[in-house]
Amino acid sequence: MLEARNRLIVYGDIVDGTVAPGEELRVPLNGSFAMTVPIESVEMVDRTKTGSHVALVIAEADALGHNLIQSIFTDETLVVQTPVS
Repeated sequence: MLEARNRLIVYGDIVDGTVAPGEELRVPLNGSFAMTVPIESVEMVDRTKTGSHVALVIAEADALGHNLIQSIFTDETLVVQTPVS
């Protein structure tokens, strides 16, 4: 994960399906509670230690939410979903 211009950039590989701006990244907080954050854009990241990856740019203006999300991400599979209206 990287931080730039008040944005979080989460990068990794797509396991199944596709991802698009406007969808939401589901962030599990524990076994029964999760939060979702909107995906602002989808980019490619090249030249990392592990090769090329997909980067999800997440706008998170709230400082508490920003720090919470940043502290949660580890080496795990996360789910992207269509926003529920």
